[in-house]
Amino acid sequence: MAGEEFTKEEIIKGLHKGVVNGDIVPVMVGSAQQNIGIHTLLNYIELYIALSN
Repeated sequence: MAGEEFTKEEIIKGLHKGVVNGDIVPVMVGSAQQNIGIHTLLNYIELYIALSN
């Protein structure tokens, strides 16, 4: 790390690895009935969970 910032790609890969390993448990709040947070949830799934190796 040496004081350098992570790239967006490194953050996404790290979060994906943490979720797959069970080290990170994401918590999201929304309402399907009121259409709140649905797009955010789907984007999260696409970026952090469905990432192919």
